[in-house]
Amino acid sequence: MNEQGKFILLLIFLISLATVGCDDPKSKGVACGPDNCDGCCDGDGGCRPGSERAFCGIAGESCSICIGGRCEAYECVVGDPCGPDNCDGCCDASGDCLTGTEPALCGSAGEACEDCLDGACEANTCVNETTCGPDNCDGCCNASGGCRPGTEPAFCGSAGEACEDCLDGVCEGNTCVAVQTCGPGNCAGCCDAGGTCLGGAAVNACGSGGNTCLACGDQLCEDGGCVDPPPELRIGLWLSPWRLADRTPAQWVAAIKGLSYASSVPSRPVVVIAICGAATQTTTRCFFPQPAGVPSYANVTYSTDRVTPILNAIEADGTIEVILDVEPMNALVSNVMHVAMTAFGGYSCVKGFSPDWEWVTGDTNKISKLPTWNAELQNYKAGMELHLINWVTSAFGTWRDDALSYGYDGQSFTGLTQQLWYFDNWTSAFFPNRTAWYWAYAADSSWTRPLVQNAAQLRDLQDQYSAIDPAGMILMATETLYFEIDAMLPTSPMW
Repeated sequence: MNEQGKFILLLIFLISLATVGCDDPKSKGVACGPDNCDGCCDGDGGCRPGSERAFCGIAGESCSICIGGRCEAYECVVGDPCGPDNCDGCCDASGDCLTGTEPALCGSAGEACEDCLDGACEANTCVNETTCGPDNCDGCCNASGGCRPGTEPAFCGSAGEACEDCLDGVCEGNTCVAVQTCGPGNCAGCCDAGGTCLGGAAVNACGSGGNTCLACGDQLCEDGGCVDPPPELRIGLWLSPWRLADRTPAQWVAAIKGLSYASSVPSRPVVVIAICGAATQTTTRCFFPQPAGVPSYANVTYSTDRVTPILNAIEADGTIEVILDVEPMNALVSNVMHVAMTAFGGYSCVKGFSPDWEWVTGDTNKISKLPTWNAELQNYKAGMELHLINWVTSAFGTWRDDALSYGYDGQSFTGLTQQLWYFDNWTSAFFPNRTAWYWAYAADSSWTRPLVQNAAQLRDLQDQYSAIDPAGMILMATETLYFEIDAMLPTSPMW
């Protein structure tokens, strides 16, 4: 071949090289666009797949950067982050949803993508290509041969052993531990239907010792058991420690409880204790020393202590309610209340205070002062009962409060029938407030002949009274009579 022929062959070869190149428009020198790019065109004119957050787009449009969002179906989407609700594969560190089938980005159900390291990604799960076992797994090996941490209830174990499903138990220290059923061994309260240990003090979940919780309904929950609420009716006596100083505190406790427990009507014991009584026409004498911190009030005097021993015995018994009774005379009720509450208001058994209305002679217009006295009493001790005693329904005016109760101490009746008739009228006048009946005054002037002669008559009296006022109070008014009718009450350890 001559030189001209060689030159022609070389020229043909160079032309053929010039026609060989890639399909990328940039490499051909052709602008990226709809005609040559199914994805999107980046800033350098290159064609991108269009499914990446930094290069998102389709049909040869300019790629978009999905700031604060993700690229779905070639479009930037701003909304909920990648997760179980919007991703069947796994979510990478940028929040993009990937297929989850690559070893470096493996996972499913919108969980974070996992790097399988030296393993493989099979069915969206990292699987060790080498057999999982003690040599390469500190946790446990699942059914697919993958090494799990061994701390999950469904995959619990260690040292490369097969993972265990703890079912209803828990995985503690890579070991399945059964959850102990609520019961006496682990619950001081009570166990509900779901096996949860509750405190056991609620009315709708009452119990103790790990027993099944009870719903008490209309009952109360006390000490882990359902009990009936205490009776509203109160039965007891009015006593003066000054008049019968020879009686021991234990005898007084027995007397108070005896009158209540001898009743055929459910009741709780109560006593009205006269702690300050008329000394003269103008002064009252308190049957205890002047309390520390209490100033010397006009028309108030003191004596040796005859009240504290009785209150100590009642407090120790724990079943008797106490109302402190005073005859203020010309001393102001507020002052005598201060004395009484300072001396004895700290006793839990003390539930009320009673200024005997007939002997309130120092306060002018005393009816108008009832609201003030009630407020003062509640300030000393919340929930205190202000107990007023008289025999005339109009004696106390028309002001009412739930804390007030009204005691009827009419005297010189011919019999129980007449007394009950008067008390029925008294109860109706003060309804719905609680009322009290002071009984045992006889028709003769000595006031020593009881109207009740035996236990049957006592029960009949209490039955008739409770029918008139089931929430009221029955008080034996002349305590000297009680010891004349000892024989009619049943013998028991309380006497």
